[in-house]
Amino acid sequence: MTSPEEPPARHSGASEPLILRGFYALADGMNAAGTIWIFLLMLLIVANIGGRGLFNAPIPGVTELVSLSIVGIVFLQIASTLRVGRLTRSDAALARWRQTRPALAKAVELTSFGLGAALLAILAHASWPAFLRAWDHSEYVGAIGYFTAPTWPIRFVVFFGSVMLALQFLIEFVRRVRPAPRA
Repeated sequence: MTSPEEPPARHSGASEPLILRGFYALADGMNAAGTIWIFLLMLLIVANIGGRGLFNAPIPGVTELVSLSIVGIVFLQIASTLRVGRLTRSDAALARWRQTRPALAKAVELTSFGLGAALLAILAHASWPAFLRAWDHSEYVGAIGYFTAPTWPIRFVVFFGSVMLALQFLIEFVRRVRPAPRA
């Protein structure tokens, strides 16, 4: 049993419907891809520093790749982060309300998850045309002749990560409206 200060644990298990287990596996796979991306990015940065310091020859495009990567990594990892209850939030008041005013705490959580789902759905809807434009017009960052990288992969990650996070917010909303039956 969880204490009144902590929200219930969010685990996927055999009792979850297959579609939810698949969704969780996809979110966790995206999280793992983001972690690998961070590791590769660190190697690139170290190689760039080494090349700059030792040979006075930096690797072209590292700045552009780092700036694109930060956005991509966040959107790859954020749905899994919400699922496991690690998304940054200030819940000091919520923890107190769970003890003293449970109905208010539940209303605040439902509002939070509902608004989160709505806002991320809006972001996904707005980011789809940006992805299509980047794809159709071959948008890139960098300088021609020095370094260029297409922006469409990151724009797609933003779209897909927004969809995943909106769905995770919706799952959390539904989970609080209809709590799991007691065993």
